[in-house]
Amino acid sequence: MRANDKLNVRILPFVIHNEKFFDYAVKHSAGGLSPRVKFKDLANYEFLLPPKEQQAELADLLWAMDEVIEKDLEVLEKLEEFIRLKRNSLVKSGELVLLRDFIKLNYGKALKDSERVEGSFSVVSSSGIQGTHNISMAEGPGIVVGRKGNAGEIIWVPNDFWVIDTAYYVTVCEAYKSYPIRAVYYLLKSIDFKRDVIATAVPGLNRDDALNRYINIPNTTFLFEFMAQIEAIEIIKNESKSKLQSSKTLQKALINQIF
Repeated sequence: MRANDKLNVRILPFVIHNEKFFDYAVKHSAGGLSPRVKFKDLANYEFLLPPKEQQAELADLLWAMDEVIEKDLEVLEKLEEFIRLKRNSLVKSGELVLLRDFIKLNYGKALKDSERVEGSFSVVSSSGIQGTHNISMAEGPGIVVGRKGNAGEIIWVPNDFWVIDTAYYVTVCEAYKSYPIRAVYYLLKSIDFKRDVIATAVPGLNRDDALNRYINIPNTTFLFEFMAQIEAIEIIKNESKSKLQSSKTLQKALINQIF
């Protein structure tokens, strides 16, 4: 697409980056497996266009907002990278332990959509939290590991939950019950479970292969120091996420209102 003499070229991305344009494109698309829209249909899309003299000012405002969003994204990426490096440092010292002696991976249970009753307990699959149920099968907060589909993914669950059969849920072995479950989560996040995923039509994580490895378990003093540091960083990360979402929402609302 190119702007004609009625439209400031810098404002074109925002004209098409709006919900009305997207809805129009979807409505006029054709095709089953690969829906597409022809430009001759898009050419009939109508929208409000501010006077040419105002378009430059609007472009400056919208691109300034876009720059804020990009900077927020950059900060968030750096925080996540810092957390990843910090987390990886957690397992470079301490007692070398066979993973199966540290945790157990327990099978989830099938739960059809038709069997679910909306409640206060999270339903967790290999893709994360997928709604709620009125019955739980595991005590939270807890950890879920993807078994089928999104195999090897590590998921944090803040409350009591039900795990469906595409995932495992973690319990800590008796000798390590004193370890905070959040610390166990960070330890597991440092492990590349995806290397044990069997490449079939539906990728799967074999429980025995996953547990048949050694990891370093740091002492509790180091562990609690680590937790204090990482949780402080997590607070900053969550604030950055919230700020980013607010910036995106504001920009989106302004675009939708203008055009």
